[in-house]
Amino acid sequence: YSHRDYVDGTPSVFDVYFDDDGSSEWRSLLVGSLGGGGRGFFGLDVTDPSAFSEANADDIVLGEFSNADDDHLGYSYSKARLGKMNNGRSAVIIGNGLDDTATDETGGQAQLFIVYLDGETPGADGKWDLGKDYIRIATGKGSAEVGLRNGLFTPTITDLNGDGTIDRAYAGDLQGNLWAFDLSSKSSGAWKVAMDKDPLLKAAGNRPITAAPLVVRPNHRTMGRTRRDMPGLMVMFGTGRFLKDRDKVYTDPQRFYAIYDRGTPIKKVKKQLVQQPLRQSTVKTATGESRKIRLTKGKLKVPYSHSEFPKYGWYMNLPEKGERVVSEAKFARGVVYFNSIVPDISVCSSGGEGWEMAVKLLNGGNPKAGNHDVNEDEKVDGDDAAKEDGDEAPAGKRLEGRGMPTGPMLFGDRRFTATSKMEDGSDLKTTVLERIERDRQDRLCWEELQPRTN
Repeated sequence: YSHRDYVDGTPSVFDVYFDDDGSSEWRSLLVGSLGGGGRGFFGLDVTDPSAFSEANADDIVLGEFSNADDDHLGYSYSKARLGKMNNGRSAVIIGNGLDDTATDETGGQAQLFIVYLDGETPGADGKWDLGKDYIRIATGKGSAEVGLRNGLFTPTITDLNGDGTIDRAYAGDLQGNLWAFDLSSKSSGAWKVAMDKDPLLKAAGNRPITAAPLVVRPNHRTMGRTRRDMPGLMVMFGTGRFLKDRDKVYTDPQRFYAIYDRGTPIKKVKKQLVQQPLRQSTVKTATGESRKIRLTKGKLKVPYSHSEFPKYGWYMNLPEKGERVVSEAKFARGVVYFNSIVPDISVCSSGGEGWEMAVKLLNGGNPKAGNHDVNEDEKVDGDDAAKEDGDEAPAGKRLEGRGMPTGPMLFGDRRFTATSKMEDGSDLKTTVLERIERDRQDRLCWEELQPRTN
């Protein structure tokens, strides 16, 4: 058997107000990537599902952008983002992915693509024009030499001043760099890698960062910081990759990071971040079965004391062999939720399991509120606390017998986790969360709804 990837990238759907064929109106736009199936992505107008037919293909297909248009674009594992830029134009933002074919001085580097929606598709000259129809920002990390090619993955976009435009983007690359891009200027020529082209953080061992980072605006007073710290955002992400069959045997130890972006890079991880140790324990369910949980001490004091200055966040090592984070984390009321996977270490196997994790945003400690049904009585309450740890809620629980989890989804007081052994919706892992802590993410991006025009 030889597997062939096809159109396996995760699509994104946006409501967009833009000009097409001389008429400005609201449209629903789908942007999909080929993933491992090809080097490119495409846009579809999905405003009217009743019009979907081969006869209407010219109206539905808005355009394609591929390696043939710019050879710095690789296999597009990145999920597209969309927003309004500070030059007034709306754009799709995407990482360049893996294995580009460029051979110039920026070939093989991790790069951010910003593709305008109002650009010609293709231009009047029959091609996409760099600087006119799209912008490309190279990080300087990576090379066209064999074995040294880098690639950028899914970005997270932020609006720093609440004016509805994208000011900053964060994304990780294959070589373990977490990048911040400064997009705050009204001139696209001034858009650049922030912090003098240094990454915000270089992950230990050059571990790849393939999932989009979670970005949260924290309570500065709680952290012992001031609003003079700009941009003053917490950026959270895990390391690891799971893109190809050969990645199953990848067993290098991975981490989860939570770092405070104050506009300068983290260059001395052990001095500037606090390691939060994870320890594992076994508990009994209501039916007497054994389950594995995790606990963490939250060594970093909140608010951060002067004796701990300069501490700008925390990290934790993922203890299981082959464990990694390949999905985006979520945040609600002071707690960061992320899932890890532990694939079976065999190219021939499709199995594996993983962990659901929930820790405090500010220090990585055990949350006060329950987030795991430890005793499996179908409710989260005081009986699910880790009794030997001061009645705190555990930081994690292993998903046993369910397969590998995707990223968590939060709706109201519920967390949902899909897994690789799901056969239908009834197999969806659902947890009703206990709520105690209160914090807020604050708005990071928004869009203005305009009335339709006749």
